[in-house]
Amino acid sequence: MKEKRKIPAFLFTLIPVALTLFVLAGLTGANFVLNGNHTWEGGLSAARDFLDSEWNRVVYRQEKLSRLNTYYSYYTTGTLDNREVILGKDNWLFYSTTQDGAPLDDYQGLTTLTQEEWDKILEGVERVQHNMEVWGAKFVLILPPNKEQVYWEYMPMWYRRQPVSLVDNLTQALQEKGLNVVNPKAALMEAAQTQQVYYKYDTHWNQLGAYIGTRLALEQLGIPVDPLETQTIESQPLTPIRHYCAGEDLAQIVSMDWPYQDDLEYTVEGTVQPDWGAMSVTQENNGTYSVYENPEAPNQASVLLVGDSFRASMVPLLTREFSTVYVIKLANCTMNTIWNLEPDYVIWECVERRATLLEEGCRRLAGDEML
Repeated sequence: MKEKRKIPAFLFTLIPVALTLFVLAGLTGANFVLNGNHTWEGGLSAARDFLDSEWNRVVYRQEKLSRLNTYYSYYTTGTLDNREVILGKDNWLFYSTTQDGAPLDDYQGLTTLTQEEWDKILEGVERVQHNMEVWGAKFVLILPPNKEQVYWEYMPMWYRRQPVSLVDNLTQALQEKGLNVVNPKAALMEAAQTQQVYYKYDTHWNQLGAYIGTRLALEQLGIPVDPLETQTIESQPLTPIRHYCAGEDLAQIVSMDWPYQDDLEYTVEGTVQPDWGAMSVTQENNGTYSVYENPEAPNQASVLLVGDSFRASMVPLLTREFSTVYVIKLANCTMNTIWNLEPDYVIWECVERRATLLEEGCRRLAGDEML
């Protein structure tokens, strides 16, 4: 049986002392200021009302459990009492949302499509690829797997893994129709034996995982890229440089920094690191896209990268390989965007947990509301 984590002894002393001092300070009724934002004069009644409002605002944080409760669960049961995050082995964190896809259903083989939904996705992707080719752009769809599919050995044993997922079957069906689609799950699982290809405390793949997936997508387009094992890899602590789509988001959801501060940011030497802050602002503004230029790129062509948050880590390799890289969130992209940019290549990225929404993306990219 796994040994339960023990609560550090100093917490039994520190927490009561801190709470006592906080309450006593409020009882003085003498212009007590908290975080420079709140002042009260009114003694016990004002202190009670203030503490009650702050407890609900800060500790409960709407529907989320308090940080104290999260730490208590972590140290006493070895789990996280949180509906959106799962604590795996060796402190790995996994996304358990049901509001942003349903990754646990994907993992357990519970995600399904009706025959009508299945047919619409196949027809929709075919329509998108056809339109791109008519407009003069080569097209590929890439479907990155959810993190737990690659690092399943770190998942709690009570979640039963289904080795063949809906996306695996969907990939095969799309390929049988002659469509350009890439599912990098097998390659990522193989690479994970020697390299870390997803962040430990974030739901996204890191730059190594994205390198592998992007390379496969480019090969589908007839563009050879050297494999990851031939590249020089550099690393630095991630926590001090958190950036767009690499912000240790799962640790942030449970409001815990420690002990989730030992992950690394891996970069491939020669790839081009964008201004992540500027990317965040541009990508999150409605209707806008980022542009990256590399006059020395081996491929003097333009590529449009459309997708969800997994697209971000694909940018460094694409900017190394192409002279012009356009990056846009799927929700901001329309048929007119593609017409106006006139890219030579279009890469559509869609993470596994959003695969059931592919039909909606097809309507957006193909500009055909009848799909």
